[in-house]
Amino acid sequence: MHTVARRAAVLAAAAALAAPPVAGAAEVVQQGSQIVVADASSCAIAYNDRAENISYTAAHCGLTGERVRLKRADGSTTGEVGTFYPSSKWGKGTGNDWAAIRWDPGVRVGVNGRSGDAVASLSEMAKGEQVCTFGVASRQVQCGTFAGSIDNNLYFDGVSGQHGDSGGPVWSPRRGFLGVYSGVSIISTKGGGEHRLSRASVPKNGDEVTEGEEIRLIADYFRAPQVNDHRAELPDDALSGAAAGSARRIEASSNMDEGTLPVIAIIIVGVLAASAPVLGQILQTVAQWRIDGLLPR
Repeated sequence: MHTVARRAAVLAAAAALAAPPVAGAAEVVQQGSQIVVADASSCAIAYNDRAENISYTAAHCGLTGERVRLKRADGSTTGEVGTFYPSSKWGKGTGNDWAAIRWDPGVRVGVNGRSGDAVASLSEMAKGEQVCTFGVASRQVQCGTFAGSIDNNLYFDGVSGQHGDSGGPVWSPRRGFLGVYSGVSIISTKGGGEHRLSRASVPKNGDEVTEGEEIRLIADYFRAPQVNDHRAELPDDALSGAAAGSARRIEASSNMDEGTLPVIAIIIVGVLAASAPVLGQILQTVAQWRIDGLLPR
């Protein structure tokens, strides 16, 4: 009876978390809006998909299922009004650093006032074309030049982002939205020089981007011989506090009875069944849980 009661309590709590509260007054999400994930990470909105009522930001801002608040123009913060779903392929190298936010009822997804709604293809971009980004921290549009791409990652020579700029929009003034601001990739040469390119991810799953690929792209762009070191940094040079906190919560849940996590996943999938893109991400996450041994096969 103790096990049954414990499982019932866990499932009741999961159901309450999975059913997002209805927002009070209509909140409007703009491209470049500041968000707070799990009351820890401050990031930005890169692009709004009004048809799906979702927005995109950086995957390193949080973990699956964490709740999102909006920072209003007057500095106040809303209640929890959205749920965070990072790419299922984020975590290896620098690729796929994007996430979708599913907004609760009552939240209105606004226009893409910086890039416009058009989505540009990386294959259309040529070296030297202008690329711009908007930082929540700097509150300024800053532009640089396109340096190249690796799979779904794009690189540009411009000002490095500050803490809070993660997830902001990156676009081509000529062509439209390009990707989600992720951070900077840096090489050092044996002569003591350092070269860096800003980095963004197209919000769709691609292949892993390796260290060697980034070294070659940056070295070729700057014509830098004898590379000595490579590093990839986030705007705050650290994973978010939300990610660390969520990792601890996942570890703490490892003593749940077998069968509890699958039912929690079913509850969450049921709530979000209307969203095909997000549902696909959840199903991929559940499949990965099985591979990792968190769920029975």
